[in-house]
Amino acid sequence: MSTWEGQLTQVSILKRELRQISKDTDKTNGASTFGVINGETAGLIYCYLGNFVGLLAVIASMAEMASMAPTAGGQYHWVSEFAPAGGQRFLGYGTGRVCVLGQETGITSIAVLTSSEIQSPIVINSPSYVFERRHTTLLILLVNFIGIIFNTYLAKRLPLVEGIVLLFHICDFIALLVPLWALAPRSTASKGLWDT
Repeated sequence: MSTWEGQLTQVSILKRELRQISKDTDKTNGASTFGVINGETAGLIYCYLGNFVGLLAVIASMAEMASMAPTAGGQYHWVSEFAPAGGQRFLGYGTGRVCVLGQETGITSIAVLTSSEIQSPIVINSPSYVFERRHTTLLILLVNFIGIIFNTYLAKRLPLVEGIVLLFHICDFIALLVPLWALAPRSTASKGLWDT
């Protein structure tokens, strides 16, 4: 999942190419394409808010399970505990396997999306830049390498880094959202869609 900063940045960068998005999705991030096509800036904001509300429901249900069966085991333990007696072992194993696959694909997708968010502004704003797939691969490896180094050597500084990142997210949200709302082109809901 890409960050909302990246999605909003891509909308502002790709204003001139919004008509080509449905034809050529290689130029946009896969996570932002849905919001861009379905309402541009407002679509992304509403998608972000919808994801936020949906995630709150997931968090509330997990909090309820944690209050009933506090454990460090995670989702597979809760599935095993709350499943019918005949399927506890199988369902717990299956859930654990899906959690591991989710972690593996999550790490990969974070690196891919981060590299595309780094590379997208370069491709669009620098006409002399020649896009090559190996550049994306090298950026993916760099993002994973930075993550490994951070988790290996800088894990003790995690609370400080999280505080700095939180402050950055709040400032970045305001810095991106206000200009997008102020500078976005104004049009009626029927313009271009319901002209007949």
